[in-house]
Amino acid sequence: MERFFSGAGDSLRLDLEAAVVDGLVRAGLAREKIVSVGPCTSCRTDLFFSYRKEGLTGRQLSFIMLR
Repeated sequence: MERFFSGAGDSLRLDLEAAVVDGLVRAGLAREKIVSVGPCTSCRTDLFFSYRKEGLTGRQLSFIMLR
């Protein structure tokens, strides 16, 4: 898991997308069947609420679907 972290101390960051994709591949799902969609919520505060970025709360929805 260390490879998914960068920074140190108070600026430690986790590449959650990479960690989730890695977990799915390790569980047997083919990489080409994994699709990541949508912009980063922290980067696009004009579209999404981001408590991490703005310190404000709001509501949004995420889901995972198996076909």
